[in-house]
Amino acid sequence: MKIIQWIKFFWMKARKEVEKYPVIKTHLDELMKSKIRNKIKTDTCYGYECTDLMYFTCDYETAKLIAKTIPIKYRKYVKTEHDCENFAIEFYALCKTLFPYLPVGYCKVNTSKGKHALNWIAYKTKSGRLSFDFIEPQTGELMYYDYKPYYLEV
Repeated sequence: MKIIQWIKFFWMKARKEVEKYPVIKTHLDELMKSKIRNKIKTDTCYGYECTDLMYFTCDYETAKLIAKTIPIKYRKYVKTEHDCENFAIEFYALCKTLFPYLPVGYCKVNTSKGKHALNWIAYKTKSGRLSFDFIEPQTGELMYYDYKPYYLEV
């Protein structure tokens, strides 16, 4: 029993290091509207859904570490059976399980090659502003892609 208590204590401390900066739903709404307004493709349906009222986010370096260490990228890609959507949904679910207050989301985007599913994360910059980047769950990369999102969920 003491081992389980130790693991719980360690995980509570780890979550406090990741989920540091409070972010309310309104801030995320404003960020999404300002960042993606010019990227929305007008001939497709656009949706953005923020389900909770309060989140706790991290800094950029921690966001990069989360993208790199979540083990979804080790799964095997199988066309139509286990493709980009499955990777993104699994990444989203695992992040929400480990860090329930972290503003990590699932999104669908238009690329030059067609539609693609991936994740995104909101984080605090060094200047204290709220920003976000996309996470490619198949590779564990965190970067700003020039994609046209048509659905975002956090």
